[in-house]
Amino acid sequence: MKHSLDNLSVLRPVAFALALALSQSAVAETGADDLVVDDGDDGYAVAPVTVTGSRRENTDAAPVKVRVINRKAIERSGAQSAAGVLATRNGLRIVRSHRGSTLQLQGMEGKHVLILIDGERISGRTGEEFDLTRVPAETIERIEVLTGAASSVYGSEAMGGVVNIITRGADKPLQLSAMVSGGSLMRTDLTGSLGTRQGPWRLMLTAGWHHRDAFDLDDDPGTSGGAVDTASAQIRVEWRPEESPWSVLLRANYQYRLVAGVDSKALPPTWQGVERWRLTDRSNTTHTSQVLLRTRYADKEVGRFEVSVAASLFFDALSQQQRGADKAAQVQDSSDHIGTTRFIWSKLVGGSHLLQAGLEGSVECLGSQRVEAGQSERGRLALFVEDEWTAVEEGDLTFVVLAGARLDIDTQFGASVNPRIALRLDPIQELTLRTSFSMGFRAPGFKELYLDFENPSVGYRVIGNPELQPETALSFKADMDARPLPELSLSATFFRHDISDLILSVPLPTVGAAGGDVFSYVNVASTTIQGGEVGLSALPTKGLSVSLSYTFTDPRDNDTGRILSGRSQHSAGLTLAYSHSDSGLGISAQAQLFGPTHFYVEQADEAGDVTVTPYRIETYALVNARASWSVPWTDRAVELFVGVENLLDSADPVFIQLVPRIVYGGLRGRY
Repeated sequence: MKHSLDNLSVLRPVAFALALALSQSAVAETGADDLVVDDGDDGYAVAPVTVTGSRRENTDAAPVKVRVINRKAIERSGAQSAAGVLATRNGLRIVRSHRGSTLQLQGMEGKHVLILIDGERISGRTGEEFDLTRVPAETIERIEVLTGAASSVYGSEAMGGVVNIITRGADKPLQLSAMVSGGSLMRTDLTGSLGTRQGPWRLMLTAGWHHRDAFDLDDDPGTSGGAVDTASAQIRVEWRPEESPWSVLLRANYQYRLVAGVDSKALPPTWQGVERWRLTDRSNTTHTSQVLLRTRYADKEVGRFEVSVAASLFFDALSQQQRGADKAAQVQDSSDHIGTTRFIWSKLVGGSHLLQAGLEGSVECLGSQRVEAGQSERGRLALFVEDEWTAVEEGDLTFVVLAGARLDIDTQFGASVNPRIALRLDPIQELTLRTSFSMGFRAPGFKELYLDFENPSVGYRVIGNPELQPETALSFKADMDARPLPELSLSATFFRHDISDLILSVPLPTVGAAGGDVFSYVNVASTTIQGGEVGLSALPTKGLSVSLSYTFTDPRDNDTGRILSGRSQHSAGLTLAYSHSDSGLGISAQAQLFGPTHFYVEQADEAGDVTVTPYRIETYALVNARASWSVPWTDRAVELFVGVENLLDSADPVFIQLVPRIVYGGLRGRY
């Protein structure tokens, strides 16, 4: 089944609600943006401070494990976007389709993974999933990844985890950087940044332009992936006096994005047996802008206050022009806007209890010709509370308990309460054990509820279902991290997600489908996703790091017993990175191996009888490699690099639409 962006038309004013919470003074004096991350094996690093586990700065002693991908690993990946950065990280899986690139965590789909930028939601999800190619790599300082249900802190969409993308700020009196790169498929990357730190003021300007040609993975005259042009600019201003309890952050960005391709649909051949095709030129133009204003006040006596106001605006125009047709192009405009306000207060109480509470409000506005009323609005109000209790801290022995819950009130679905309890035990310095139980939920999106969209160029129609109920999940996770040697770390994770009322698309009788398939959404009974992951990271010799991982995932529909569509039960990852400090040479390679992946195509006839056709994609690998040289006589300010993405040219024209092999090269300069 194919999904398409729905059509909205009118910009509605974005309203803001109000919020309240508790924070901690012990960590409040170290802002999240002061984070210094180790180079880290595989570009992952256990950071001294992270912000994603509990919406506040937290040390590595926190009971919730957060993975961090640092700026050096981002540059080393050679990626254009957040999707490319995450694509070959061990234990993560980027799923590519006509809807873009989305992240799958522990067998949970992209619609169950909440994507944030600087802790704030982003509008403009496609098929209820966020396309990570919309976040350019040049704007990213680090990426924090939290796996497992986190609705007790973040609410809806965080059933499977949270990805928080932290934007770049200035940390030097003057810093300049520029990068130019080119490669096959006319891949072109031009990026630049200018930053300064003067007294309490920090200013960072970042801009970039990226292009890639369209590609085709089969023999039909259409394109499998459209040509992409992305232009973006971002400004980040901070005021952080050293002696003052106050700090202020203002960030604003804008992105223009154009995706153009050709849709093809086979027609009956001529009487001479000549193939015929209906070709439709398609272009999708989007404009995205975000504004964030956040202020903090930290005092050891009264705790820390944080107030943030954010708006995310998304405009979309989809144009379809059938070749050879007399009628004008069909243009469908759309808009999706989110406004959020949050007020937080936190404090360390009694030396061992870090209390947090918060009130958060948001409004989302959607308008479309394909929505019956032309527009729709949703309001949400949430209260969350949390207590992180350091029960034992004697020598190397540490025992921490985290308990919290969040109440969400949705204007469409009423109230939902989602608790979480997490434990961390360090019996010795070299061993950390974590476990957590949590509940999560995902409210149906506007598109699933109200969309009525027909795409005659491809031949399908999607009808929303206003009777949908929220999905819910009960999640359990257990982690073990061992450090037997300074140069060696081992990890193991077990997870289980029991999901009720999972929303899936189903075929409907084909009457009225203009010759194509008709789909809608329903809540199915229940599914279970469980499995485990083991990993090893090592520094066998100076300058060389090695990371290995293996993940087993068993995602089942509890009614039919079959594996959920689009999942691999087995996957493995390997990352190598080597740098020679004297010569300035650096080499990195990442590989992920995916076992057989199952897909199911469902079709209904006019009587409503459903036929299920299974497909199996055999084992495939995704391999990227990059080599760089920091030129010695430029004091390492100039770096030359070459690389290859999708070295083995893995892809499937229907189900796994990977971009074909790209070889690229370029240079980067810094001051």
